[in-house]
Amino acid sequence: MTVTLQWCVACGGERDFDQPLCGDGHGSECPEWFCLACGNAVVLACSDEVPAAA
Repeated sequence: MTVTLQWCVACGGERDFDQPLCGDGHGSECPEWFCLACGNAVVLACSDEVPAAA
């Protein structure tokens, strides 16, 4: 269980967030987190990749 303190929009304050078991194979790098207080789910991810222009 990985827990981190993050801002929860639904709660309106800092809350503990947990990272569920990743079904997509990301392991500990999974961007999905949920608030332990209210269950609100968020994706916390960033990328250095810039999409190619169409």
